Amino acid sequence: VVKDSLDRDNDSKDEWTKRQEPLLVQLLASELGAEEEDIVDFELNLFDIQPATLGGVRSEFVHSARLDNLASCFLSLRGLIEHVESGGVEKDSDISMIAMFDHEEVGSSSATGAGSPIIGEAVKRISHTLGAGADSPILYDRAIQRSFVLSVDQAHAVHPNYAAKHEKNHGPKMNGGMVIKRNSNQRYATNGITGLIVREL
Repeated sequence: VVKDSLDRDNDSKDEWTKRQEPLLVQLLASELGAEEEDIVDFELNLFDIQPATLGGVRSEFVHSARLDNLASCFLSLRGLIEHVESGGVEKDSDISMIAMFDHEEVGSSSATGAGSPIIGEAVKRISHTLGAGADSPILYDRAIQRSFVLSVDQAHAVHPNYAAKHEKNHGPKMNGGMVIKRNSNQRYATNGITGLIVREL
């Protein structure tokens, strides 16, 4: 009788539902306050929820998951807020903005990643608005030409046990200041001009 009941249940389910872990679907339905048959698909990710901690003899190290992205986003946002609060926006002749994207760790090539058209579309909309609604490709082109973009991340310092993995004169040092990354395959925006500007800043 039980087998016949299970067979009937399986016959009534679509192929996607048959391939799901029943306990997971039950848990999701319970958490969502929904019926199991109402769940037709889901996108779930597992991630570390352990809170960040300090470590080291003097608590000089921060141990945390996703630290590079979180720190970059926090500092960018804090910088923009301080710029606004100090009255910098009133003196600006340019637009100060930050953009924070998903999926940096998997190549940024998703529909919402940094490699997507989102930022280009945003600049087009801003240009269109500043042009009082006029469709002005020239305004957009000028905005792009006058723009300066920083891709902010963290760099791995030289590990004393693996110092040979770094070039002798180009190894990032702990607490040694900002690192400007370069890539011969043009994966970074750094060139002679942009590197000089950042160093001067």
